[in-house]
Amino acid sequence: MTAEADGAVGARRKWRKLGAKWQSSFPLDTSNVSLGSWLDEQDEPWGIGCKACRSAGCTGNLAQYLVTSEAGIQKENFMKHAKSKNHCNAVAHYLSVAVSATAGSLPSSDLAIDAAPSPDQFKDCLEKMKKGVALEGRKLTMMVYCLAEAMKSIDQRHLSRAAEIALFRDERKGRILLRFRAVTNNLEIWSGMLGQERDAGTGGLNLTKATESILKRACGRWFGSGSDKQKPFVKWQLFNQVRQKITTITVDSAQDELVSGEIMRTALTPQQQVLCPNLRCVIRDKAHSSRRLTSRPWNADDALKETMNFFCGGPGSVARLIQYSPEIRRVFEKICEESDNAVRSAVVNFRSAQHRFESHSKTLGRTCLFLHACIRTCLHLVRTRKDAVGNKAKLWIQKLDAETALMAAMLADAADSSLQLTRKMDSEEVDPACMTLDVTIYLEEIRALFIHEEVLRRFGYTSTMLQTLQQPLVFQAGSLTKCLGSESGVSKEIQERCLSRMKIWVRLATEALKAEFPSFELGQAYRVFNLHTGSLEATSDLARIAQVCKLDAQVLQHQWSDLYPRARANMPSDLTANANRQAWQRTLQQMAESRTGHCHPSGVLRSALVSYFVYGGSSSGVEQAFSRNSWVCNARRAAMRPHVEEMVLKVSSGVAKYDLADLLRLAQLTWQSCFGRPRESSGRVSRLDKGLKRTLTGEDGLQTEAAFTRKRRKEAAAASSACRHLEMKEEEEDHLADSALWSEKHDRELAFQKRKAFTKLVHAFSENALLPAECPDDLQEAHLQCMEKMRTNEVKRQQRRLCADAIDKGCSKKDFFGSIQGCVAYLAVSATGDLKAACQLSSVQITQNPADAGIIVCNDPGQMTDVKLQLVSALSGCYEVSPGLMLGSKGCALKMHTAAAIPRALLVSPGSRKQDADFWTFLRKALPLGHAWVLHSVDLGNLREQQGRFKPGVAFIMVTVDEAKDKIFSGKRAGIQDARGRAMKASFGYIKRRRPRVVLFENVPGILEKKHKPVLCGMHKALKKLGYVMWLKTLDSSNFKVPQMRRRVFLVAILKTSLRRKFK
Repeated sequence: MTAEADGAVGARRKWRKLGAKWQSSFPLDTSNVSLGSWLDEQDEPWGIGCKACRSAGCTGNLAQYLVTSEAGIQKENFMKHAKSKNHCNAVAHYLSVAVSATAGSLPSSDLAIDAAPSPDQFKDCLEKMKKGVALEGRKLTMMVYCLAEAMKSIDQRHLSRAAEIALFRDERKGRILLRFRAVTNNLEIWSGMLGQERDAGTGGLNLTKATESILKRACGRWFGSGSDKQKPFVKWQLFNQVRQKITTITVDSAQDELVSGEIMRTALTPQQQVLCPNLRCVIRDKAHSSRRLTSRPWNADDALKETMNFFCGGPGSVARLIQYSPEIRRVFEKICEESDNAVRSAVVNFRSAQHRFESHSKTLGRTCLFLHACIRTCLHLVRTRKDAVGNKAKLWIQKLDAETALMAAMLADAADSSLQLTRKMDSEEVDPACMTLDVTIYLEEIRALFIHEEVLRRFGYTSTMLQTLQQPLVFQAGSLTKCLGSESGVSKEIQERCLSRMKIWVRLATEALKAEFPSFELGQAYRVFNLHTGSLEATSDLARIAQVCKLDAQVLQHQWSDLYPRARANMPSDLTANANRQAWQRTLQQMAESRTGHCHPSGVLRSALVSYFVYGGSSSGVEQAFSRNSWVCNARRAAMRPHVEEMVLKVSSGVAKYDLADLLRLAQLTWQSCFGRPRESSGRVSRLDKGLKRTLTGEDGLQTEAAFTRKRRKEAAAASSACRHLEMKEEEEDHLADSALWSEKHDRELAFQKRKAFTKLVHAFSENALLPAECPDDLQEAHLQCMEKMRTNEVKRQQRRLCADAIDKGCSKKDFFGSIQGCVAYLAVSATGDLKAACQLSSVQITQNPADAGIIVCNDPGQMTDVKLQLVSALSGCYEVSPGLMLGSKGCALKMHTAAAIPRALLVSPGSRKQDADFWTFLRKALPLGHAWVLHSVDLGNLREQQGRFKPGVAFIMVTVDEAKDKIFSGKRAGIQDARGRAMKASFGYIKRRRPRVVLFENVPGILEKKHKPVLCGMHKALKKLGYVMWLKTLDSSNFKVPQMRRRVFLVAILKTSLRRKFK
């Protein structure tokens, strides 16, 4: 038995002996002993405390029932506590509530607004928050604040007891939200919302500052109360405890989030302070990782991406036409009732979010299940609509063929399998012990379906589509007659072509899975605690956990081997998401209560289990809180003050797990502390059936889409089990890479996933999560390079921020006059005696040559009218100073960038050298010493050749107007036969497909010549045939306040249906 257990047994023995005597010595009220003592005993977990201080939400060992040692149970300690100011106030509050309850008095209805609401009123407030009712009136806002403070008080109680704490953070629309999970040594879990920071800025440093600000408010009291009775303060002892206990933080894969994680545990610059010194792991959201298994490989394949856009993602897809038009949706629903579809009940919801790739799964599957209804809907639109909607429907059914439909069905099967994995990961309570098993099942399933071609034989979207295409459907779209399907079914050639593309996807998804779920991550090592299947690599996984958590690996291995069979015996019959955690918690509890528990030590295993319990693989709880906040606050969110929005978000999220009676009591005490005294409940009885779950009845068979999906998933799991012993050979992988369907984009995607896997390897090395055998020789150097790059980027970011702040603030007069001492000034204003004296006083010399000046004194800094002075100022980077500033009064100074320091080459033609001789002479004199400009005199025929010797954007050709008309400066005049002219054909292809409302062409005036007349006529006929009206005009840039003569021909074409008034 450990020393801690011995102390607890001795403390209980001492309390049984002296507890009653001490309770009689410390009554709540000396004048009324019948009210009992404030000294109290708690059973689970056992401890001695003060019930008055606990009801008031105070901190301290007695307030939180943490006195569990024999040395702590002393009469001197109780006497000292009884004399403290906080205890006396807590007893007074407790007695006021107790007296009111025993008297049974109810407050009158005409009490002032500062009278505390009853518990029933607080319950109504909670119901209003759940329904999203607006905060109308000051009293309702005050009640929400009291509930939020009560929840915060309970959260602080759990945070102080925690052994380890995990954070979950995400950012959306300028709001940073933070949730937590606290785990005690008894493996008790408590989670909740810490707070929200609004408009904190971007960048890793700003995210870290926002996190620190949220933690301070979460560890404090009375922030945002608006009451004069209580001033906000931070419980620094609790804040420092929480900082030390934070061991993991779960974020998405954004670079700012990862940099912030590094700043929180290791200061990247000397100015930064470590917020969480014991932060072990910065975890990337696994739900986002599961989405990338489908999104990235599909986007890497043009055929798969085009099929996705054609069926559900693109603007011309039938799914979008149905979703965004109530009338088309009504027509589709009516047609579904008359069509022969795979399922009988019509589903008209085709909504999908572009940023949520898994949301396309339902849309894609529903388009496949209701394919005939979609075709008939499009035919209806072609017959009845002559606008853009009718054109989109016509293009959709013209492009639809058997191969596209079969490809979409296979994508629907793949998307549904991916959706199952995302649903498992998309929860804040995801069990890391089951993560490896879920990923393995997913990989086996997609390999069985597409590598072993079970998708053609098993029930699902693909097999249903094959049956659909065995029923020929003949229809006419405009002048085109089409037949979709054949009685002989889809040809083997089409099936093999579609399967080849899906096999390529499986190859890319396998590489993406290795990068997103690497085997060396700490989360993968927690599979040793999976009591369903166990772990084949328990030794290495336990060694990894011990290494990261700084435990003894041999002791951990011994204790795990001892208690693992007992934990499997304690597995609950209903395999819920928390079954593993419940079994391990019950096992350790039994060992602690058993008489032979000292023979089975579990201290090291308990520490490892605490790290397992606190590990959070997904920040979905934060995203759900954001969504709930947008629903609860709705349009009022923009007008809410930050602290009001924060408390509304806290009250509306996760109230169910709090003890309602304790929560309402603390809310009343909060009201009493800030606004007034509490009053008694009205005693209203709630409904007997409130909260009971109602049973839903459904029909058997494939009446619904849900039934279809359930049957499809059972068949996919069966296919995975049947093909589990079959593996993909290396020759087959090489064959995929050599196939005609494999492209350069697939190679780039494979290279990206391998680079990402190596980056994850470096990240795991920095967290000490790699075993010695997993560390390559160059990993230490790569880690140092990564940290140096991150540190350099952070320093650059800070320098840019400092520069931006300096530019915004400008410089003071003292700094300005200190920087111009010893400079030479040119006076572009009248040289008065006062101005000369001011220059002499500032140690500034006056010159008559502008080229020698570093300061130009002028009336309009930045807007001088003298062109020569503008050129000198820009080349030399002069100060342009107003006379008033030099004289000591108000004025401004502008520091120009030194243009002569930028490498430039001016290639001057003979005509320009002769015609503009005065300018070139002045330019040579104006260039400062050490300039980076080069002046070349080049013959007219060699100008282009000399320009090509320099980098793009460095060399500029200087010619006269007459020389610019030379043939070497004009195009080849090859018209549409030129490579650039052929771009016009591609433009018309785009116009024909997309039918934009406005088309704008720009070309040189040479297109109006006689030899190019057929081109213009062809453009006019083509645009007119597509329904456009065309205008043509030649414009000169010099007529539009541009200092350049450039004539161009502009052609504007507008759709007749979009033309509302006459175009000019």
